[in-house]
Parts: sequence; structure tokens; C-alpha cells
Amino acid sequence: MKNVALVCAVSILGLGLSSLCQARSYRSSQTRYSHRSSSEASTDYTGDVFCNPLGFALGGANIGYQGALPGNQAWKVMLDYYGIGVSDVSVSAFGVGGAWDFFFDKKTKLQGWFAGPLVNIWDFSATYKWQTWNANYTALVDNNQTVTSVFFGVGGEVGYQWILGEHFVLTPALSLQYFAGTLNAPAGAPSFSFGGILPGAQLNIGYAF
Repeated sequence: MKNVALVCAVSILGLGLSSLCQARSYRSSQTRYSHRSSSEASTDYTGDVFCNPLGFALGGANIGYQGALPGNQAWKVMLDYYGIGVSDVSVSAFGVGGAWDFFFDKKTKLQGWFAGPLVNIWDFSATYKWQTWNANYTALVDNNQTVTSVFFGVGGEVGYQWILGEHFVLTPALSLQYFAGTLNAPAGAPSFSFGGILPGAQLNIGYAF
């Protein structure tokens, strides 16, 4: 899964650079330019790259790319990493996600209210401490166990996206997903499963081109 995340990261960077070059080439060939106010941006954007600073506060990192589509739609791909430690349990996760957003404002691209389906796949690794009796059954012995598994999530998101000035992107959004998966441990060690609905919040910032 880590290799998949690396490949996706390289792909996102390549898509961003390609779109940036195309956008600059197109704009340099224009002979007329429209005036923009500080609160209203152009409608000819082809995409943006973004990150979620809230993820850093929660022990993670998030990057992504969004590409504009006809009909005021957009596709989006994201890479995530989170590391959390609570008591005797520590969990790290690499995730790849995708979304298909529908923007309700028909006059501008990649701006205004949007909503759409969202999917994720996560590669989880959990390390936890558990106790067993020693061979003579006279004392408890601490054991550290690391297990891995894959979790899937499906749901939706809704938010609002601004392009401020010419390039700065600000996107607050809320999401709701159902996640399911199981962490399997060797015989003798406890295993645990996970399933349920989880809400999410993002405050993405990025660069549009």
C-alpha cells in the first residue's frame, strides 16, 4: 500500500505540473485580459493542488489534486497519512481517496457550493501491548504485537470553495463516511474489528491554475 501511495503522489505532482504548464501557455496566448476584483476570480481554472492543515493538528498530513470537468463538475484524488497513539495502542494509516464533486454555481468553475460522493482505502498498522502468562504460569509478561489490515470507506462530502485573488484556494468542507475493516492478530493475541459511520471536517488551502 505504501508503494501505491508513492505512485499516486508522483501522479498527482505530474498532473499538477502538466495542468499548470497548459494553463500558463493558454493565458500567455490571450490578447485580452479581464479585470478581477479581490473577491472574484476568473472562471477559466483547470485545477488546483491543496492540503488540509487540520490534518497536521491531528497528527497527519493530507495532499490532493482537483481537476475541472465540463458541466461544473470536478474529480479529486487525495493522499493521507495519520499517526495516533493512545495508552498502549499506536495506529498509523496511509490512505488514498477520490471524490467526484458537483458545483452548484453554473457561472464559475471550481467555486461556490459543492457536494459529491467520496471513497477511501486505508492501509492501517496497529501496535499494542497485551499480557500473557509465562511458561510456568507464575507471572504476566508484556507482549508487543503489530498487526496490519485494510479499511474501506464510502460516503459523501459537502463544502464551499473560494478562489481568492487570482490563485489562493480556501475550501471548508464536511464529510460523512462508513468505514469497515478488521485487524487480524496471530493465535493467542486479541484481534479487533472496526465498522461504523465517522464524520470528518476539512479546511483545505491550495493553489489554483
